[in-house]
Amino acid sequence: PSLNAASPKLLLFNPPFLLSHGIKESGGHSMPLNLMYVASYIRKYLPEMKMQILDAEMEGLNYDQVEQRFREINASIVTFTVPTPCVNICKKISDIAKKVNPNCIIIWGGLHPTVFPRECVTHPSVDIAVIGEGELIIKELVEHIQNGQMDFSDVKGIAFKTKLGEIKQTLPQDLIQDLDSIPFPAYDMVAVQKYHSAPTKKLSKSKSTMSIMTSRGCAFDCIHCISKTTWKRKMRFRSPQNVADEMEYCVKKFGVTEFNFVDDLFGINEKRVVSVCEEIKRRQLNVQWVAFARTDTITEPMLKAMREAGCVKISMGIESGSQALLDKMRKSLRLDQVKRGIKLMKKYGFEVHSSFMLGNLGETEETIRETIDFAKQLDLDNATFFITSPYPGTDLYTISMEQGFVTNETPWEDFIPLGDKPPLLVQNTVSYEKLMHYQKMAFKEFYLRPKFIIGRLLRIRTVSDVRTLMEGFTIFKGIMDKKMENTPSPKTEEKGEENKKITSPIAN
Repeated sequence: PSLNAASPKLLLFNPPFLLSHGIKESGGHSMPLNLMYVASYIRKYLPEMKMQILDAEMEGLNYDQVEQRFREINASIVTFTVPTPCVNICKKISDIAKKVNPNCIIIWGGLHPTVFPRECVTHPSVDIAVIGEGELIIKELVEHIQNGQMDFSDVKGIAFKTKLGEIKQTLPQDLIQDLDSIPFPAYDMVAVQKYHSAPTKKLSKSKSTMSIMTSRGCAFDCIHCISKTTWKRKMRFRSPQNVADEMEYCVKKFGVTEFNFVDDLFGINEKRVVSVCEEIKRRQLNVQWVAFARTDTITEPMLKAMREAGCVKISMGIESGSQALLDKMRKSLRLDQVKRGIKLMKKYGFEVHSSFMLGNLGETEETIRETIDFAKQLDLDNATFFITSPYPGTDLYTISMEQGFVTNETPWEDFIPLGDKPPLLVQNTVSYEKLMHYQKMAFKEFYLRPKFIIGRLLRIRTVSDVRTLMEGFTIFKGIMDKKMENTPSPKTEEKGEENKKITSPIAN
């Protein structure tokens, strides 16, 4: 494409996730941190660049409304963040962008283009796909476009179309080692007050929640996790001072006191966690926050420091109550470590949330029962039970392709983690209907126990507590009702290999 605009304008676009069969409010409204970081990075190095963030997910825009906004903004470069379930939505909206401005340059970034960069660029309206960490790559692309340099061969970490329509992929771009060199996310480009946590992570009566990332990457190698696709299992950390600076800025500028630490694994290094917490305490920020941890990496000094610095809740992925399945998932976790870790968390007064996965490789009705029973044994304040999805870019996806659970014809929408789509990974050990049945049973048995209900009622202190409890119940009820309503009834009488083919809901 050629660029007619004398001064390019960049639009950073977050697609409307609900159009891909998502469940409204199931995940709250999280800030598009990836786009906000790209914006702040470009502003640091290319301060004259005109930019805008359009969060169509938060605004609940449909296709016609997106087109209208594109016409109003009139951008010459549009960068999309593209999760796998939104691929077809992003294709359609990319076509809309080209219709509005045929000369605009469309850049796709995010998880899906990182896994399938060349395939993404085959779509007629997509010019460039960014592979991996986006700040430096997109900055270099914008710089090229500003200078009228439309050959991107020297930009690392992309796939792109040449003028002749040939698709080229360049060498990988190095990760940014000094995370402190990246400015704080561009909070001024989004409506801060409209973002809030999911009910399972809600902490207070505060209407809005800030998302904050203090590190990038995860050192573990779980079979179902997408993290290493972008971060390469290399953990990088922001300094404690830099983290506290951002929190202090958010408190003073926006009056927000609730934070969601979105690191893949915040609680991994005792010395670093304690340092971050001491810096928060030193500034007397009076904040509340939730963070991810593992029960085998937390320590008493870590938990004590976190609690004193305002951490109220710890979230984790236990995933299964079957040790055999945990081993197959490569969780590097023992059930006795889970029990010990949660006991420690409770000792220091934390609320504890965990997610579990039903239907992973090797799952049986017996192992599902083990997981439900194990979840009920633990002193958890919330639990979420997902149906396992073999997300593209994970080792589980590769195995699922090899074994025929997914194919090249599987619709991208079917990979949605929480929505009304039927499960993909259906083995002949647990039928399609049984998976759905057990998921519903897991939520019911966990949340409708007299012990759990009485415990939650005793902890209610404010109207906000009641509202949060009811929101969570309503959302999970909606998920279950919609899943069951949209679940077809495939034949399940036949056994063995033939049954596997029939119960696996692959669209032709």
